[in-house]
Parts: sequence; C-alpha cells; structure tokens
Amino acid sequence: MARIVNQPPRRRDAAASDESGRSGSAWRGFVVGAVVIVVVVVSLLLALRSFLFPVFEANSETARSAATAQAQLAAMQTQQALAPGPTAASTAAPIAQPTAAPTKAPTPAPAAQPAPVATRAPLATAISTPVLATVNGTPASLPTVSPELDRVISEAYLRYFQVRSEALLALDPEPLEKVAAGNELAALKIDIESDRAQGRALATDVQHQFNVVTVVGDSAVVADRYRDSSIYVDPITHAALPGQRQPSAPDMAPEVKLLYQLQLIDGTWKVVDGERVP
Repeated sequence: MARIVNQPPRRRDAAASDESGRSGSAWRGFVVGAVVIVVVVVSLLLALRSFLFPVFEANSETARSAATAQAQLAAMQTQQALAPGPTAASTAAPIAQPTAAPTKAPTPAPAAQPAPVATRAPLATAISTPVLATVNGTPASLPTVSPELDRVISEAYLRYFQVRSEALLALDPEPLEKVAAGNELAALKIDIESDRAQGRALATDVQHQFNVVTVVGDSAVVADRYRDSSIYVDPITHAALPGQRQPSAPDMAPEVKLLYQLQLIDGTWKVVDGERVP
C-alpha cells in the first residue's frame, strides 16, 4: 500500500507567490496614483481655462478697443489738419462798410514795346556835373577852349567814333583800348558781347554836330547832337537783318543827344564816360 507523506511546500514556490503578490499590489498602487495625477492635472487645466482665459480675452479686447480708438482719433486729427482753417472774414463779426461810389474800370496797362534798335542804356555816372565850375552855387562862365586844344580833342573824339564803329561791326573789342577807357570801354565790351550772343553786328552811320564844351586840366567834355541811321546787320555778310532799314535821308533819322567825357591818359585823349541827354 502506497504511503502518502505530507511534505511542506518548497521555499521557492512561496517566494514566488509572495513576489507575485507584491507585484500585483505595486501595479495597483501605480495605476491608482496615475489616475489621481491625471485627475489633478485635468482639474488644474479646467481651473486655468475657467479663470485665466476670460482675463486674457478681456485684456485682448481692451487692447483692441484702445488701438481702434487711437486710430480713429488720428484719422480725425488728420482731417482737421487738412481742412482749411476759418478766415478772418468768416470768424469775425461783419463790419458795416460805407457804400463806395461807382468807379470806372481800371485802364489796362499798355503792352511793353520792343526797345528801338541801335540804342544803349544810359550809363550810371553823370559826366557834366564834375566839370562845370560854380561860384556860390551859381554856374560860372566856362573857360574858353583854345583853338589848338579844341582841334586836338575834336580829332580824338572823331577817332574814337571811327574805331568804335569798326569794333561794333567786327565784334572785336581789342582796338577800343586805344581810344576808350573806364566806364565807356566796359560798356562797349558789354555791347559787343551782347551783339555776338544775338548773332548780329552794328553798322554805324551817324551825322555829327558836336563841339568841345570845356576843358579843365586833363578832363574835357564834348556835346554831340547827331542823326543816327545805324542798323543791325549779319556779322559775316554785313547784310541788313530782317526789319532793319535805314532812313531815306539823314534828316529823317532819330536825333541823339550825348555828353562825352574825355580824359588825357598817357598823352592820349580817350573817352571815359558818356551820358544820354534828354
């Protein structure tokens, strides 16, 4: 007959059983802890959403409202700046004005007329005053010019006009330094440059009627009343330019009255200034 012996369980099986129990307990504890953590995190997120998001939205709405208001204010200021301000007539109280008598309409100013050809603007320096002697503010009798001095100055004056005529026709100012100086020389050079720029030259044709007025030291005055038939011509062919025509006779030419001042410079009488006389 078989014999049944009751033996105690082996230690390894017991240890395995205990380890299995502890593992199950640890897993359950982990699951429970994880569930708790998830619940806590979800609760925090809900709380944050419930309390913080409305605040953020309110702040954002306030900022948007402020920006909109500022933009509208800027637009209004810009429109006010561009709009014309009120004038004195519109802001001030109206003032009663006396009724004016009817007046005639103003006559329009006449149209500017072209300057006549072959004329020069008067020089700034008057030449007659410094050479006329006075006594207690009263003009004194001019000293008599000797025939010899009259002849020398007359020849110098006519030579000046001859060289001047050649220079204005050739548009060459260099020869003028032999017969002119001072303001007169500067004015003639300006005339030549102006004519050259306009593509023209001056053909001088004058009939002199002059006399030596006075001589004081190394200064002299010549008064000339001449008929001027000068015209502008082509600087190369010397043909008359369009619109230029000489008078049919010297008596029909314009009369020009001039006073010229001459000065003795290095032994030569030269014209140093000139002034048109009305």
